[in-house]
Amino acid sequence: MTPRLITTIEALLRSQWSLEQISGRLRKENGHEFVSYESIYRHIWKDKLNGGCLYKELRHHGKKYNKRGSGKAGRGCIPERIDISERPSIVEEKLRIGDWEIDTIIGAEHKGAFV
Repeated sequence: MTPRLITTIEALLRSQWSLEQISGRLRKENGHEFVSYESIYRHIWKDKLNGGCLYKELRHHGKKYNKRGSGKAGRGCIPERIDISERPSIVEEKLRIGDWEIDTIIGAEHKGAFV
């Protein structure tokens, strides 16, 4: 990456452009000086290791996303969930609508279902 290219990239970053947008613009404007968004990421993290704050210009400010396995966020996590051992005994009688449990299996390419 040339110094002129780095200056352009950093200016666009400060204008809240995404790395994909910056990469696409560089490809469209000067096809011979194309830089992938992965290369821009590498430049940003290298800057961070050298004490720079370019990573703060990213839209998500360089924050890591929550991983799904933590049990605190993501799919399958029900907030303020009550454990099954604490449910009322009337639920076991299954006399009311909503006390029944079922499983659904969806077929390949959503072409069939089994309840």
